[in-house]
Amino acid sequence: MNISDETVFFLHGFPQTTAMWNQVIDLLPDAHTCHKLALPCYQPHALQNRHENYSAKAMADELAGKVKQMNGGRPATVVGHDIGAYIAYILAFDHPDLVRALVVINGVHPQLYQSALMTDPKQAEASKYVAFLRSQHAEADLSRNRFKLLLQTHKAVTEGIKLPGEEAEVLIDLWSQPGVLSAMLDFYRSTNIHLPSLGEMSEDQVPSSTDTCRIAQPHLLIWGENDPYLLASSIRGIETLCDDLTIVKVSDAGHGIVGSHPKLITSEISKFLDGLEYKVDQKI
Repeated sequence: MNISDETVFFLHGFPQTTAMWNQVIDLLPDAHTCHKLALPCYQPHALQNRHENYSAKAMADELAGKVKQMNGGRPATVVGHDIGAYIAYILAFDHPDLVRALVVINGVHPQLYQSALMTDPKQAEASKYVAFLRSQHAEADLSRNRFKLLLQTHKAVTEGIKLPGEEAEVLIDLWSQPGVLSAMLDFYRSTNIHLPSLGEMSEDQVPSSTDTCRIAQPHLLIWGENDPYLLASSIRGIETLCDDLTIVKVSDAGHGIVGSHPKLITSEISKFLDGLEYKVDQKI
């Protein structure tokens, strides 16, 4: 069986756009069919008819419908970064029939991230930005002076790398659309991520593993080790939740690894997809 023409769906992070994947997709072999999916909260035309907040689960369910429609109901490989990775994990949990394989790049398994927040004071400190993004004044602060603070946030998460298609004016135009900024913040406001106080932090608070959080699909985790937002503790124990895991750690990369190391990202994804073909062949 030959699956060299694998269909691959790419999910972006906050506050980036689908353009973050342009370089990676351009470098991937043409045999693969690649789709960049905008998170639902980033689509102005879709916001007018929405009836619920965009939690990670709500976005995963909506994206599952798109994957099913665009790929004829067949399973595909899903690639996610940052909150796109968080949503990709939920896609794999809740819609396993649509996810053949999972690639996560500096993103976290929901259960392990919560565990790290409860047990690692450094990760809890690194995640304080979540409290700000949940605040009632976040929209006003982020949009003031033509989105100066949000542009600074974008620069921080991309490590200052200028990505084609994510120029300041393009981003400002998107963020200025009615309802978009609030919808972008919905992930943080509606997703069940508990930020503990120092007194709450305890090993006793760590959620136990359940079958519903396992990754049965082949899973590639690419991890830039210099990420100031997601620390090593947030992926500790990932091997216990996966049936078929490959981890690639990159010592000279951080959260913006997709932009800083596009050739490495492409190479690792290509090798992973080639391995999927071999594994399927072995089962025939």
